[in-house]
Amino acid sequence: MPEISVTLAPNGARLTNGYVQGQIVMKVHLLSRHPFEALDLTMPQIPTAEVIELQRPRTRKVTSYAGPGHVFETSIAIMPQSSGVLIIPSVTAVGHVEPIKDQELHFDLASPPAEMKIAGISRHFEHPWWLVSDRVEIEQTWSSPPEEIRVGDVIQRTINVRVWGVTAEQLPVLEHSRTRGVKTSLAHSELRTKRSADGLIASASYTWDLVAEPQQVAFVAPFGLDYWDPLEHRPKKAGLPGLRLEPLPADSEEIALALMQEAAETRSQSNLIALILTGIISLPFLALVGAWGLTRLPTRADRSLRATLSGMPDTQRYTAIEQWLGASGFSRESFDRESPSRITLSDQLFGPGQAGGSASESLLSDALAFSRRSREKRLIDRLRNLWYG
Repeated sequence: MPEISVTLAPNGARLTNGYVQGQIVMKVHLLSRHPFEALDLTMPQIPTAEVIELQRPRTRKVTSYAGPGHVFETSIAIMPQSSGVLIIPSVTAVGHVEPIKDQELHFDLASPPAEMKIAGISRHFEHPWWLVSDRVEIEQTWSSPPEEIRVGDVIQRTINVRVWGVTAEQLPVLEHSRTRGVKTSLAHSELRTKRSADGLIASASYTWDLVAEPQQVAFVAPFGLDYWDPLEHRPKKAGLPGLRLEPLPADSEEIALALMQEAAETRSQSNLIALILTGIISLPFLALVGAWGLTRLPTRADRSLRATLSGMPDTQRYTAIEQWLGASGFSRESFDRESPSRITLSDQLFGPGQAGGSASESLLSDALAFSRRSREKRLIDRLRNLWYG
């Protein structure tokens, strides 16, 4: 007779507790000495968690001390979306095998249900972005040796982050701090999520352009990522140290060539001055009309937010709003003063025993309205500054 085996990892979560957005891996194995002639496996439905398939169901042959056999296996990641008690229903398997030709042996198996305590955001976690993982790796590469950088040179710093037990959507937006003597701008970023039988692995790759300014000593900022270890039940931080630079003098020949190219471009552009002057009178009015019209249109970040929130669970909606606020340069305090929906959703998601609520339904309309009002206010402030000098 086939046997069913269901295991949950990490084991420590069963003995203590798991966490909101913390990964729980369920592995299902159905063991039989004979091939499965018919099999219907039903995985549990968990309304208070996001369930992600890690391994597609498959059957493989095995050999052990007891002889040859067959294993049907699959695995899923369970991501609790609220604190409280997580109930994991039984996994059922119905089918038959044929120990002897034309002799069917039917089976109807079910694993025992399980319960697990799920904790919310710990009060000992001081970082604003909640990230649950038991393993984080960070490494960096440089386009050229940083000790050889010259004043005015552009050097690229690439930081690669891998976080186990989360999806890429759960990672915070990484930023490179501005430091004395170095100008920094983001050149490229990429996010990915890898699935394996043992769980999720999120990866993020960020590349920044760094330009050394004419100072004797410059500093490259350190980099860190705060997260919560669900096995040790404490906050941790992974990161890279800062770097002290002494930029070399700029290449004089390269500067001379750049100046000659700039002079040539200036001469070619001078022919356009007459045409530009004829439109100067009408430009302020047209610019004002165009700028006001643009404030009424959603930005690229707004359109991305609208598309991203469609069909998302409430926890990912909260994460998407956090990323949108950072990408748009908006103050979270200002947003919360004008609209309580983000704070209300946070209380519904992470408060004890809560499983989400209706606050997410108004979150998108509140965000788009706040974006439009903020852009209108910025335009009015700029016009006022221009008018009063």
